[in-house]
Amino acid sequence: MLDTDCKKGLNLDEPYAERVASRRPTPRLLDIEANGSRARQRIREETFGTNALPNPNVESFLTLAFASLQDLTVIGLAACATLEILQGKLQRDTSNYVEGYMILTTVVAVVLLTATVEWLKGKEFSDLAKRKDDRMVQAIRSGRRLEIPFDKVLVGDVLCLEPGDVAPADGILISKEGCQTIMCDDSSFTGESIQASKDEGDEVYDQLLSQVDDASNRVDKASSRLESDPFIFSSSQIMDGVGTYLVTGVGVNSLYGRIRMSVRQPRDKTPLEKSLDNLAEQIAKWASVLAIGLFFLTMGGLRIMGKGADSLSSTALGALAQSITLLVVAIPEGLPLAVRLALAFSTWRMKRDGLLVRRIHDCEVMSNATTICTDKTGTLTMNEMQVVAGIIGSDRFDGRSENPVSSFSHTPILGFPAVGLGVSDQRLDTSLVETRTHDFNAITSKMKTLIVDSVALNSRVTKQRKDGKVIFRGCQTEAALLRFAGQLDKMSLRRVNKSCIVETFHFNPRDKFMATITRMSDGSYRLWVKGAPEVVLKKCTRTVVRCTERNKESTCKLMPDQLSRVTRAVDEFASDALRTLAVAYRDLPQCSELLRGAEPCYKRLDALSQSLTLIGVFGIQDPLRPGVEEAISSFRRAGVTVRMVTGDSLRTAEAIARECGILMPGDIVMEAQEFERSSDSVKERLLPRLRVLARSTPDDKERLVLKLKALGETVAVTGDGTNDGPALKAAHVGFSMGSGTEVAKEASSIVLLDDHFPSIVRAILYARRAHDAIRQFLRFQLSVNASAIALTTLRSAIPETNLPGLGITTVQWLWVNAIMDSLAASAYATDNADPSVLDRKPESEKTLLSSLVSSATKMIIGQAALMVTVTMGVSVFGRQIIQHTRESDNLQIEDDETALAVKTLVFNTFIWLVFFNMINNRCLDNKLNPFEGLRRSPYFLSLLAIIAAVQAMFVQFGGENLDVTALNRSEWAICISLGFWSIPAGILIRLVSEGASSTGAEISEIVDGRVVFVRHQFRRKILVRRERVVQAALVDERTPLLDERRSHAG
Repeated sequence: MLDTDCKKGLNLDEPYAERVASRRPTPRLLDIEANGSRARQRIREETFGTNALPNPNVESFLTLAFASLQDLTVIGLAACATLEILQGKLQRDTSNYVEGYMILTTVVAVVLLTATVEWLKGKEFSDLAKRKDDRMVQAIRSGRRLEIPFDKVLVGDVLCLEPGDVAPADGILISKEGCQTIMCDDSSFTGESIQASKDEGDEVYDQLLSQVDDASNRVDKASSRLESDPFIFSSSQIMDGVGTYLVTGVGVNSLYGRIRMSVRQPRDKTPLEKSLDNLAEQIAKWASVLAIGLFFLTMGGLRIMGKGADSLSSTALGALAQSITLLVVAIPEGLPLAVRLALAFSTWRMKRDGLLVRRIHDCEVMSNATTICTDKTGTLTMNEMQVVAGIIGSDRFDGRSENPVSSFSHTPILGFPAVGLGVSDQRLDTSLVETRTHDFNAITSKMKTLIVDSVALNSRVTKQRKDGKVIFRGCQTEAALLRFAGQLDKMSLRRVNKSCIVETFHFNPRDKFMATITRMSDGSYRLWVKGAPEVVLKKCTRTVVRCTERNKESTCKLMPDQLSRVTRAVDEFASDALRTLAVAYRDLPQCSELLRGAEPCYKRLDALSQSLTLIGVFGIQDPLRPGVEEAISSFRRAGVTVRMVTGDSLRTAEAIARECGILMPGDIVMEAQEFERSSDSVKERLLPRLRVLARSTPDDKERLVLKLKALGETVAVTGDGTNDGPALKAAHVGFSMGSGTEVAKEASSIVLLDDHFPSIVRAILYARRAHDAIRQFLRFQLSVNASAIALTTLRSAIPETNLPGLGITTVQWLWVNAIMDSLAASAYATDNADPSVLDRKPESEKTLLSSLVSSATKMIIGQAALMVTVTMGVSVFGRQIIQHTRESDNLQIEDDETALAVKTLVFNTFIWLVFFNMINNRCLDNKLNPFEGLRRSPYFLSLLAIIAAVQAMFVQFGGENLDVTALNRSEWAICISLGFWSIPAGILIRLVSEGASSTGAEISEIVDGRVVFVRHQFRRKILVRRERVVQAALVDERTPLLDERRSHAG
């Protein structure tokens, strides 16, 4: 027993605990009842469950650590270390088993570090899964309509359904508003693209009863085909209709919950992660061959030198450990880690700035977006609308500089005389027009009531009080009309009684208007219509006229020339970036067959909405959001084209686009229908300069997105409505508004929590920062890998007497590997974003990896060569350096100590070369100052400090256990100074690269005879030539599109 009132909803103050469940009350339930409604809610949750799904399984730290231990290289190192320890114990050789212990300790540290990073990554994705269901839903409880969190929905709740909602739980439809059937998109369950029709549970039950065979008292299955059902499934998208439904299943007990629990799988890797995995596999293969060759080369050298059996066995273990260490260092397993960390930190930064990333892969794709298709209302504009101009009857007002009510003037735009008029079909003499100014108060109360009723009765907007202020929920265009009606006659607005509403026809993009039928006091009916002027005006045959002498209102026939005057006024409003709405009505006979016919709603509406009487046309202003113009300028710098796709008229769209900077000289503005009528070849020629698509529907937006994708564009789309879902899904990256419908949010990749268009600039900034972090890490790790492989190979090929200090030990190489992988990846991922990344043009996703490698080749080779050269130089001259520094400090050391000091000097110099190479690779795009912005990167500085501190402790306190000896200040200064050479070397490499690439014009690619990319001085000439070719082609097509739709901006 659910114990729910279908009209008042769930009552959490229910008097008896036993009414919650179908079982008998227990003493525990009865005791809990005394604790109030919260206890009763807990009882209901215990009985039926909650609407929150269990968190995705995040593997424990120990599980991740055990998985890291199963890596073959880790197992190999651990085995070698164990053998060295055993051999040292048996031979009583302290150096062997100490080094074995140090290798084991380092292996444990690497495993723990890897497990920590993986655990933090898993936790981040778990938090992301929780945020997906972090939303509010409309419910009715104790007779009050209120918002409750998604996870607080209970079985027995009555939830409200509106177009654009996503059902949060399973249930049964119990009521619907008007004649419209609730239409749901159940395709995620049924696989059928056709929308499912839903009717009230009582209606469906009556249909079933009517099909019962009275004789057998059974339902005839052959004839029991119902056109609709009452079942609302969780995650179904409400496409049309308004109603309420009773929740019967939540959480894991709902259909969607069971599906989600059954298909939970680890996330897929991003394309760049897969590419880098492939690169790492290729390097691993070559490294394996090199490691095997190194081992046999070392063993062959020992046999040639005639070493004994004991020496051979001891050195073989060392050679095996060294070969495995080479594998660990050479295999760039940090590359995929760098991608994950960079994207994770970018996602975290976006969340901090009001950008909720729902699919992390799209954060990667966003860095290379080439075009953005955006809405106007609520995205480019503030969606805080206000009526500022309009026509009421025969009067026009314009109050853009003041209160529109106080600016009302009697300017008979229609050509009607300012004399008393009755209902007449005769055309009026326009020569009698006089222009007189009146205050808004001069409008009679009957006219005010007519305006208020036309706005308030035909509206889906609801009023709420928040913080002492009245706010309107719903369409802000309608809200603007309601606010205007309140200014016009507040008392009439308060007296509006919606109980007289007989039927409602909701707005849809096809008809571009909405309507409501109400019962009048005399028993007749009236149809109120509100919608786009170009649609409503065509249906009008009469208009209201204010009769100042009789203080009443009359209607008059609307003649063609009078209609053209209204149309011109509407065009003027649109040219000034005002959204326009027309309001009209029609009186219906009491016995009209159209009121309740068997015809579908839309057919009856088409028949009803003829011969209308025009009340007025209103111009509504929606100011631009702050920062939109700067954002458009930033997109242009970043090589991202912004296209506005709006349902507004052509003139309004063009005015807004010009105001915010979307339109430039030579750009094109078109209506969607005209664009769709064009041939495919014309569309391909128009698209490069098409900036505004007016009078478009969500279907038009989806088709535009698909066309742009077919032309090779990386497309981002913004949307907030239910019908925007297909376009958001079709795009590479979808941005939904935080105030948008749940359907839009489900289809999107990123949610703009602040509905702020400039936030998309930050999304591109952070996405490109993640891309740059990967580029930086790739340069850094491959240069260190190359130098490590070269040094290890040289050490095996050249006798120790020639390079006495080059033998970097296994433990030391593992420390280098820790810097290369986890620490460097974290450092680059946490580095702050540089706004200058927006000065770079986007790259193709298909060539992203190749461009990463090609742009890094010179720096990788140059830095690797420097590290090898400097390290070998220190190895050759290390003894002289040590003797000089120690003698200058009056220190006498033995030969053995000198050899150890030389090894330490070599190792320390190599680490500082790696250290400054990390800083050097911060600098991309041939910039010369790698320290730029370093002070604004606290995480990067912190990790540098950690590396420096650990290295200092390693050298000064490691002793013989780590095969090092403490260095004095002079030696430290020499190591750091030599390491610092990475910085000027990097600058020199960039200067050489820039000089080599600027020796002339470079054409990278030509497709279908068109130049795609041109470098330097020839670029402007070729682009101008291409522009002329396109214009000539358009003229040859003999299309009138450019003549009418070319922007007047130029």
